[in-house]
This record gives sequence, structure tokens and C-alpha cells, in this order.
Amino acid sequence: PERKREIASSSDEDERSPCSQGAIVSPREQYTTMMASDRKRIARTFKSRGLTIQSTALDALLNVLSRETHDETLFAIIDEIKDRLITGGGPGGNVVTTSLLEEVVAELSRDAKDVTDEAVQLLDAFQTPRLEFDATRKQFSLLDNASEKRSLYGKATDKVDMFAQRYALIQQRILRQDIFQPKLVQGMNSEGA
Repeated sequence: PERKREIASSSDEDERSPCSQGAIVSPREQYTTMMASDRKRIARTFKSRGLTIQSTALDALLNVLSRETHDETLFAIIDEIKDRLITGGGPGGNVVTTSLLEEVVAELSRDAKDVTDEAVQLLDAFQTPRLEFDATRKQFSLLDNASEKRSLYGKATDKVDMFAQRYALIQQRILRQDIFQPKLVQGMNSEGA
């Protein structure tokens, strides 16, 4: 009886799988079958971590994972999504949307060049705020940019103002150095003068 069951089960498998019958499976069908199994595995992984992923976000994630190593990248993305949902408290609760996934993938795919590009900024000399040191308050204050039109070539008074401000800055820097500060406690003679 056991022998008959084995033969019956092997004949059932032959009927179900097209490869065992000698049929040729196209690469497209193999790819579709693999994608469906990946979709289920990824959806289960998200669900086991307490997240729900939208189908459009799942498609986008499959596209990203097709270019990367699956498990390491998937777990890094899930961890970053959970961090964002915890800190931001997202509007959808634990639902992973396409926009959230795009932000996370963009953040994780940043390289050193992106970081240096963000660190270095070019500022227009005519748009930068002008600061002036106020000696009475001993602090910098912003000058209003709208009140004057800036020019590449300044007037004679602008040069005088520049040197006066430079002098004031140097004076304040010198006065704040320790060697130019007066001592608060005078040294006591041990003789008892």
C-alpha cells in the first residue's frame, strides 16, 4: 500500500508541473513566477515587522531590489522605514507608501559626493545678509538689504566703513584674549605687608 501511495503522489506531481511533462518554460514565465514569490516573501517580511506595504510601493521596492542584494538591502530599508514611522508618526500609521519608500531609498543611496555637494554652497554676494558689529551691545546685528542697492564697485565711504568694522573686530578679539584680561584676584604677598 505504501508503494502505491508513492507512485500515486509522483504521478500527481507530474501532472502539475509542466517541466516534468517535457514542456519548455519561457524565461518570461520563470521571471513572473520568481517575481510573484518575491512579492509574497517581501510582503510577509513587512507584515512580520508590523508594517503594511501598498502594492505600488511593493512594485517600486521590487524594482530597487532587482539591482541590489536582496536581504541586506531589504532589512536596511525596513529598519529605516520603521525609524521614520516611529519618529514622524506618519499619517497612515504603519502603512508604507510609495513616497515614503522613495525618501528612504534616496536617503540610503546617498554617497560621499552627495554629502560634499550639500556641504558646499555657493552664495551670491549681493544676496548674503550684511552684518554690523554694535559696540554698545557687543553683538552683531543684521542690516536691512532692501534699503540699499548693492553694487560691484563701492563708494569711498564703503571703504572707510569696511576698515572701521575690521578695526572694531580686531579690537574685540584682542580684548577677549586671556593675556589682555585684567586679573580678577590680585596676588597676596605672603609677608603680610
